[in-house]
Amino acid sequence: MVIKGRSRSGAKELAAHLLRTDTNERMEVLELRGTVATDLLGALREFEAVAVGTRCKRSLYHASINVPVHERLDGDGWDLAIDRLEAELGLTGQARAVVMHEKLGREHVHIVWSRIDLARMTAIADSHTYRKHEIVARELERTLGHARVQGVHVERDGQLRPERTPSHAEMQLKERTGSDPVRVKHDLTRCWRETETGAEFAAALEASGYVLARGNRRSFVAVDAAGVIHSLPRRIEGARARDVAERLGTIGELPNATDVRASRMADLDRSQHAEAARAAVRDPRDVLEGLLVTRPYVHVHELESALGEAGHADPEQALEALCTQKDILQLREPESDSVLGITTQAVRDQERRLLARATRLAASDRHAVDPRFIGTAIRERTLDPEQADALRHALDAGSLKIIEGRAGTGKSHTLNAIRSAAERDGHTVIGLAPTNAVAQDLRDSGFGRATTVHSLLWYREHAPDHDAAHVPRRSLLIVDEAAMLDTERLDRMTALAEEAGAKLLLVGDDRQLASIERGGMFSVIRDAIGSTTLTTVRRQTRDWAREAARDFAEGRFAEALAAYQDHDLIDWSATLETARQHLIDRWAADTAEARGKRFVFAYTNEEVRRLNDALQAIEIERDRVTDLITLETERGTLHVGVGDRIAFRGTDKPRGIHAGALGTVEAIRGDVLTVRSDRGRRIDVDTTAFTNLDLGYAGTIYRGQGKTLDQVYLLHTRHWRDAASYVAMTRSRNETRVFVARDQAKNLTDLAHQMARQNNRGATLALEVTGERGREQLREREIRDRGRER
Repeated sequence: MVIKGRSRSGAKELAAHLLRTDTNERMEVLELRGTVATDLLGALREFEAVAVGTRCKRSLYHASINVPVHERLDGDGWDLAIDRLEAELGLTGQARAVVMHEKLGREHVHIVWSRIDLARMTAIADSHTYRKHEIVARELERTLGHARVQGVHVERDGQLRPERTPSHAEMQLKERTGSDPVRVKHDLTRCWRETETGAEFAAALEASGYVLARGNRRSFVAVDAAGVIHSLPRRIEGARARDVAERLGTIGELPNATDVRASRMADLDRSQHAEAARAAVRDPRDVLEGLLVTRPYVHVHELESALGEAGHADPEQALEALCTQKDILQLREPESDSVLGITTQAVRDQERRLLARATRLAASDRHAVDPRFIGTAIRERTLDPEQADALRHALDAGSLKIIEGRAGTGKSHTLNAIRSAAERDGHTVIGLAPTNAVAQDLRDSGFGRATTVHSLLWYREHAPDHDAAHVPRRSLLIVDEAAMLDTERLDRMTALAEEAGAKLLLVGDDRQLASIERGGMFSVIRDAIGSTTLTTVRRQTRDWAREAARDFAEGRFAEALAAYQDHDLIDWSATLETARQHLIDRWAADTAEARGKRFVFAYTNEEVRRLNDALQAIEIERDRVTDLITLETERGTLHVGVGDRIAFRGTDKPRGIHAGALGTVEAIRGDVLTVRSDRGRRIDVDTTAFTNLDLGYAGTIYRGQGKTLDQVYLLHTRHWRDAASYVAMTRSRNETRVFVARDQAKNLTDLAHQMARQNNRGATLALEVTGERGREQLREREIRDRGRER
């Protein structure tokens, strides 16, 4: 990520630059804040008008944020980047304008702030801004998981000062001619350092493809193969104009740079250069395949942006060429003619193959459990009618069944009853889950054999004779949190069930967190074969909270949040910083006597870090955290002491460590932490061997899936979506408090709208392939015609 910016004046010129549509494929004014004017030029003029009462001559701060297309940001990611930069520059709350540009598929944002503090009528300081830009860029790279860009001012870690990045003019030059200023600088500097005289330097340049010439005012220049003229003092690292003049002053007559340029351009074999340029461009097919790793299909605008980043000068043309390939499918919504997304035949075939297999398994007449054992389990486990119906559905005939369990509906209790009845009937029951944490929950609840789906499939493929790979014919495979399975693993699990003659029970909720890799098939299979649903909420202790949980489950976020507002559980503040402090203060008050089973949710890793640090500081001040040591973890330096809450971010099975688990440090001996997990197990963690851990007072929503807590605190930012919000708001038995800044959500309606935004794009089978309907009608007509002929 690259952030640039400076203070400036000239509202008219700046507005003209930002509003250009001739050099940008897209220009959009995203935000005007703190102005009466509703247009960009009017807003910037207001910024300057305010400065008339001060002595500030550069009252505008103009910054740009750029990321590579392959590390794209959505709207919330841009909001996070802008707000973090604003805070670091000391411009929080200042009037601002935000403009989005897109050029050759690359999105970048421009932000203009007023530097004038209206309360004091003075300009906000703009010192050390280059350093601040890099601080924010490095933090955002870590938060968003982007590749690190080495900066000049911060986090050098002993590395040499990186070379200056090309200027805007230099980048435009490269786009027009293919002349790379970075490569030219390297070539000319090497020739300069490897020679001692002017004649030797000229010969070295010629050998490297350059011609030494004289430019305007008798200056010395080099002309490259593309005919681009380069000033030697500017391109040779460490050489001043005087140094160049001294070495080359006696070289004699040199050709005129303009003449050399004309000659070289005339000799340039443009077809050869065009072919070389095409060879350097990434294959559009590779671009599409890379994106399809994490989604069933790619939106058209996403693919065009990625193609632009991959080097295609005309992404639309590259997309058109890609779509001519026979196995590239254009998808549209039913009854619509506009293309929504692009996928491959292989992706759609896998979904169809999976759906067909699932349908066959569901239609099987095998694996019915004796009704006597079903009745016994219902009585012994004291199931209510809804849970009993779910048990009967799961254990009825059929090799594939689905139970949908909304959050807090007693799913675990029902699964144990299913396990008990199936085992009495002679089935081998194997509990499976997408994560180690959920698999451990199954083991803790009584499953004798429980592991991750990934582990079972690995053993089946790589060590088929191992006990961990064995799936007897009369097996019941119960997959908890099955909606989190990606298509590939769900495909392999149904194939395993069919091959082994086992029964597969998928238990999940497609409204909670989905798979990280390509998924969406849980819902498609459910719609095809049917399911039963647990809807009665049992986790929450209050009637209104249970009703709110049902509203969240059904997507009625406005009604659910209104109930929280009525019970004074939404804390409103003016700014995010204030909202964060209110949460910290409330947590401190609630934990004065004891921590209890509490957890803080935030959406981004950066917010989690801030909250963890603040809550740990409170515990240190209380002397509940002592004997601090400093560790180097995979995420940087960590200070941890006895009494601290710890989150494991990785897995080490021999030591009993599972990703997502939480615990409390009981003792520290040298480099070894003794941690009491929340499940009651004592684990010795050698921090020289295992470094994937962090503080565990706060976490992202992936720390909450499947957990039940006593009290939850949620810090709202613009990033929250439906699945994450639903999970977070339904974790607590007793109380969930939401802390909201009005610079993130203006009111309850805005908050409900943000939380309800959908994040799951679904499978390709929910869409039609362009032209498919016509082909199907043609096939039906041909069948009818053949019938008449007979």
